Amino acid sequence: GDLDDPRDQWMRTGNGLLGFAVKANDPTCPDPYCNVAKICEKMAAVAAETVAESESEEQRWLEALVTIENANSPPSNDKTPNIKTRIEWVRNPATRGHDKLHWFLKCTQFPTFDTCSTGSQCPWVRMDNSLKYFFSICKDAFNITHEEIVRGSAETNQRYGGKSVNNTDNILSINGDVDPWLGLSVTQSQPGSPAIVIPGAGHALWALMSKIDDSDFKKYYDEILEVVSGWLDLRKPARLRRGSSLQ
Repeated sequence: GDLDDPRDQWMRTGNGLLGFAVKANDPTCPDPYCNVAKICEKMAAVAAETVAESESEEQRWLEALVTIENANSPPSNDKTPNIKTRIEWVRNPATRGHDKLHWFLKCTQFPTFDTCSTGSQCPWVRMDNSLKYFFSICKDAFNITHEEIVRGSAETNQRYGGKSVNNTDNILSINGDVDPWLGLSVTQSQPGSPAIVIPGAGHALWALMSKIDDSDFKKYYDEILEVVSGWLDLRKPARLRRGSSLQ
């Protein structure tokens, strides 16, 4: 079946088996099992339970996983397309969509592939060479080779300076400390370009309008506002504001 192909195994477990993307962790969410802490509490409670003689330990863990999955992703009859179908969709010139552009950028400029290799502690499907899997998608979907991906990534880092951002100022880097992409981001302040790391926050969580009035995030919004206001310095005419290109 579809799961004979490791690429399909990855597609079906890319966000884990809990219906929850770690990068979307929201420490203030109200629903059951909606963040890392609540899921860990559930699993810790299961670990502390006494196993009945009629129940295997594997069954107990499986039931806990199903409970969490159903809470986050209610059962659906929708079938996830297999890798062959996805590649055919991408190769079709008539198709449009965010996913297609997203993968094209991964293959040409920003190869932020979420690898999961054998021997690691990655909690998803582990492959002997998980990078090979992503390279094969770029080749099959866009006819972009491994060598072209590596060259494109090097050119992007050279152009934008990698984590140094070419010592450019007036750039504010904001990250959540449980965002899996944190390792690729700028987390240390540089002259003229501060960095803010928000404890417990996932990927771009602070960008949600629903969080603006949240007491746990307000101090970070205030800090962001202070930084940007300092750059603009609204008390000065536009032509005198720092960083302005107006003459």
